[in-house]
Amino acid sequence: MSDILNHAMRYLELGWSIIPLTPRGKKPNKNLISSWKEFQKRRPTREEVYKWFGEHKSNIGIVGGEISNLLIVDIDGQKGLNSIQKLKERGFAFPITPHVKTGKGYHMYFYIEDAVGNKVNLLPGIDIRCEGGYVVAPPSVHKNGSLYRWESFDVFDEDKFILQLAPKWLIEMINKPTNINIDSNDVVMENDEDDWVTMLLEKGVQEGARNDSATRLAGYFIGKGLNKLHVFSLLKAWNLKNNPPLPEKELHTIVDSIYQIDQKNKIMQDFRTKIEQDQNNIDDLVEENTLNNEEKKEIILESLRNVLQIPILHIQRVIGDDNYYIFTVLNHNDEEVKIKMTTKEVYAASKFREKIFDALGVLIPYIKKRSDWDEQLNKILSIADMFIVPMDETQQGAFIDYILNYVESFGDLDILTDDPEQQIFIKDNILWFKWSDFQAFTNTVLKIKLNRNAFLEFLRNSANNISENYHRKFNYARSDGSRTTKMCYGISLELLKSAL
Repeated sequence: MSDILNHAMRYLELGWSIIPLTPRGKKPNKNLISSWKEFQKRRPTREEVYKWFGEHKSNIGIVGGEISNLLIVDIDGQKGLNSIQKLKERGFAFPITPHVKTGKGYHMYFYIEDAVGNKVNLLPGIDIRCEGGYVVAPPSVHKNGSLYRWESFDVFDEDKFILQLAPKWLIEMINKPTNINIDSNDVVMENDEDDWVTMLLEKGVQEGARNDSATRLAGYFIGKGLNKLHVFSLLKAWNLKNNPPLPEKELHTIVDSIYQIDQKNKIMQDFRTKIEQDQNNIDDLVEENTLNNEEKKEIILESLRNVLQIPILHIQRVIGDDNYYIFTVLNHNDEEVKIKMTTKEVYAASKFREKIFDALGVLIPYIKKRSDWDEQLNKILSIADMFIVPMDETQQGAFIDYILNYVESFGDLDILTDDPEQQIFIKDNILWFKWSDFQAFTNTVLKIKLNRNAFLEFLRNSANNISENYHRKFNYARSDGSRTTKMCYGISLELLKSAL
């Protein structure tokens, strides 16, 4: 079963009504259904779902409102996130609920008992999709090539995938006859605890409803900004009213899980913001962030897709005598295409643009300034998976072998220091040495005469980042206190270690 069909069947199991949308689009697929409004009144059959998503390439649409008991908050980019923050500052924080990363924003899914209508521009960058509305659902493909995906929640995890009830204040806001100016005094509804929270805290629940209720309460209070210990204390007192109470260890697990999801969401959003604001220092941002490598790569790749407006799936950097890159992208038929580019073609925006056009027949946005292209280039280099051609098959392998022999004459990589006074030293994850010292070693010890130009070209092509110079002048203090400078050449430690 394909991934899209698997998800479609899961949505049907959750009681949601779904419809087929055009491939990489948002409109109902009229080749498969005459009108989507039929599915506001009935859910499709498994046979219909299999035909739509098993036999055809379609995006998935989830219908909101009464048929699915769903209300979706559609957050459009930074404008929408700013509105969410302003709501929170005024005391209207959303509880933590399953949510989807879209092309440039988010969809927050809430359970509803009574449907409300759609609301366009409820607040700047925020729309409401409910009765008479639908949204694109994971793992549909956005027009820019990125995938809609559940973030921090696994839709197939029956124990943890629990929708929060739409906050009472949100329903009141939606039902206002006019749109709200968040910066005025329009937002003046009562902000008492939602009725369901008050009811749960007063009465407790029976066996069978305890985990669901504990998860909803934890999400609600953590979303309000309470710390983990405070939330656990509240739930511990509430748990005594349950029949029977949950084991305390299980209560701890629920609170920890929701808290970790909340923290991960904050970290990911912070990382996205920093990537857009400080694209020249991507390596530093990646290093200092606590997300795992795949999460970081996906966020950077998503940013790259949005700027270049091409559906890049994967980037590979091949290190050999002829260094080159392989970009795996989707063409207009949703077929994977591999585009091979030399290092020079990747480094030159005009050449890169030509290669993409030749392969896909589309023009990426024109990037005139060198500094603007360098920003995108840093993204490419930071997420490209490195493949090194076996060293014994390349001239580059020979160069690396010479360098490793040179290092071994001083000991081992692990014992080198960052002291520039030493003949070889490590700084910023790069091994540095003087050309004259290295040349003397290869001439006298290895009995090899190096071609300096070829060797320096190898060092340049081996750099992990366009801002990572393969040659650099070091100004340092000698052990006797005097100062001096020396020009050194460098090679990435990552490349050397991979060769070992």
